This record gives sequence, structure tokens and C-alpha cells, in this order.
Amino acid sequence: MANNITAISVENDLVLPGGIMKFDLWDDDDNPTGLFDMGESEETTINVTQEVLIRQTRRTSSRAEIARKVTSTTRQATLTTLSINKENLKFFLCADESTVTQSATPVANEEIMNMQKDREYYFGVTAANPVGVIGADTISITNFDATKATWAATTAYAVGDNVEKVADDGTVFRVKTAGTSGGSEPTWVEATVAEYGTEGSLTTDGTVVWEYIAAANTTYTATTEYDFDDTATTGARFKWLVDTANPRYAYANYTPTANSRDRTNTGSDTDCTGTLVIETANDGTDRRYVFPKVRMTPSGDLSLVNDGSAYQQISFECSILEDGSKAAIYIDGMPV
Repeated sequence: MANNITAISVENDLVLPGGIMKFDLWDDDDNPTGLFDMGESEETTINVTQEVLIRQTRRTSSRAEIARKVTSTTRQATLTTLSINKENLKFFLCADESTVTQSATPVANEEIMNMQKDREYYFGVTAANPVGVIGADTISITNFDATKATWAATTAYAVGDNVEKVADDGTVFRVKTAGTSGGSEPTWVEATVAEYGTEGSLTTDGTVVWEYIAAANTTYTATTEYDFDDTATTGARFKWLVDTANPRYAYANYTPTANSRDRTNTGSDTDCTGTLVIETANDGTDRRYVFPKVRMTPSGDLSLVNDGSAYQQISFECSILEDGSKAAIYIDGMPV
């Protein structure tokens, strides 16, 4: 008589007491790089799920089990550390780390747009350095690019270039549309000066379009029109103080402070493979749990600000993997 085969899933939990987590993040060639201390963990539950084939006989009405075969085993855990240190943040964000070196090279005519009262503007923000500079002195802020030249005929101009009239009267025009100027100076349109939320009058000149950005060359006054702040942890920035003159374009001149600092920024990896060790103490009995190969994936939320009602924490989903002939988990007692 034929036999029945049934597939089932069997789940069991292994609960580890709180302890100290350490992780060895392997490099791209799966070589160890050394354990780093991830800090203290809460109680950890390892869920073990087995896919099992059960063979039952039809010879009896009880359909007794006569064979069982485990076809696969998965081991999964959620690990939580209470340590919000740089290494754990880098690990959680799958981040890269580098050293940023800032030189004391003077910066002139850095364009900053749309001044508004009580808004802050950082120095040195570029595509290559989105966080700006930390530390600066010799500050001045103007409403014109000091490299501006007198308008010239049949000249190629790029977006952002500033010019003044041939008969310089202090007015300033900025290239809105790049191109080549005409053969003679245009009739400049000066009905509206550019301010926050308002485009300046436009002048067409050959294939260039100019925007009227300043009626007079102005260097703004510190503590009256702007306040400079150079808090070490927040970067070099200024706050615009007035609401009567909100230039659409301003130009900053400053010298960054020479320094170097660590920088952590998110990377492209979404999980990390390595060796996990959890050292625990429970009722006076020490244990060391060694997981030769795991895959760690960031899990849950990262709370940047805590209201004091709970500890901040970082969590990871941990897949416990097979690594050749090694066992998935080793549990060692301490020598006596």
C-alpha cells in the first residue's frame, strides 16, 4: 500500500539573556577585520524554523509516522543594542567613513540665493560638500560678485556672471540665460530689482538674458543685516536679520578654518556579513555564544532625539547562516 508524505513547518525559540554583542564585519573578500564592541543587548530570541517532510503509513488507521526528514533550517533573530556610538551608527546606516580635510583657502564671491529674515545660510555648501564648512573667519557679504566686469560686446557669458554698465553707475546685472552679448550695449531694463520671491527686470542682449540684481554696490553690515555663527558642531553660517532688503542673490567672502574631521555618510550596502559573538551572564553562569557566519540587516527606526522616557536603541535583523563544515551556533561555558 502506498505511503503519505506531508510537509510541515516546525518552529522553536532559543532565548538568550542580555549580554555584550561583538561583531566582526567581513571585508569584500569575506576576510575578518576584527571584532568591534556593539554594546549591551536586551534579551534575544532566536527563532529556529525547520521545513520537515513526514512519511506516514496507510497500513493502520492511526496513519503512524514512520519517517521524518528535515529539508531546511533557518535561524533568525532581532538584535538590539543600547549603544548609540559612531561604529553602530555607521553599521546601521550601512555607511562609509572618511576623513575630511579643510584648508584655509580664502573663498570669494560664493553665491547664496534668496535672503529671508531669520533664515540661516551655510557657507561652503556644494555638490561635493553638502554639509558646508566648519569654522570660518574674515567674513563679508555683498549684493554683487566682486569679479564683475564692465559689459563687453560679442562676449560669451555663463549663467551667474555679473556685469556693470559701460558707464558704471553701481547697478549690477546677472546672467539668467547664457549666451553671447550683442554688438552694442543694450538698453538696460531697471524697473524691478531682484529680491526674494521677485525676479529682477530682464534685458535681452544678443543671446544673453540679464537679470537686474542690484541698484548699488552694497557690503552688508554684520550684526545689523546679518549675524555670523561659527558653532563648531553646526558649521559656519549666518542668519539674515532684516525684512526690508531681501536680496535674491548675495555673495559671501570668507576664509575657512584649517581643520580635519571624521565623516560618516550612508553607503550602498544593505546588509553586512561577518561573525557575531554574544557574551552573557545569567544567574551567575557566564556563556559565550558564537555565530561563525551571520548576515546583519538594519531594522526598525533610528531615533535621533529621545524625550528621556526610554533608552535609545538600534536594532538589526540577524540571519544565522551555515559556513561550510562549521556549526551555525556554538555555546561555550567559561573555564573553571
